[in-house]
Amino acid sequence: MLELSFLVTKEDYVFQALEKQHYLTPKENKIILYVIGLIAVGCGTAAWLHLNGSIYQKTGFAALILSGLYAVCYYDIIKPLLVKRRAVAYYEIHQKHIGSKRVRLYADKIEVIAENRSLHLPQKYIYRIVEGKHSLLVFLDRNESVFLPKRVFSEQQLTEFRSVYQENCVAN
Repeated sequence: MLELSFLVTKEDYVFQALEKQHYLTPKENKIILYVIGLIAVGCGTAAWLHLNGSIYQKTGFAALILSGLYAVCYYDIIKPLLVKRRAVAYYEIHQKHIGSKRVRLYADKIEVIAENRSLHLPQKYIYRIVEGKHSLLVFLDRNESVFLPKRVFSEQQLTEFRSVYQENCVAN
């Protein structure tokens, strides 16, 4: 058994929100939006440069270029900024309820004990464990997760965690 106690910081909460969003966004969506954005930028730029039109047409071409740039930047720049902003606001409002956690890792289950609730999760009911750069996300189903900041683990404890839960783990 491995027991960890920690206080959830704002940075922990923001990192887990970003890593959860990154994991939950299908790569196909990112690729499709990126390609559509590049096509829009290319078509808008070509039309702007080669078609002599009225100011209204030029404005339309500029809007097409800006829409394409928005699409290209959405998943890499815009969405992370929105997620971070939302996570910070949520943390600041609910800081008392997020508070401290105690986690016990057994060979066959995970227990997460917080001030207002506890979770006893047998390994067979773990949907997936996603290891991000800053946190471990233990998914109960496709959307519901519990996070464990990697900063609270020693390297040996992290290796032990990976070996015990290897069948559930995926990299983010």
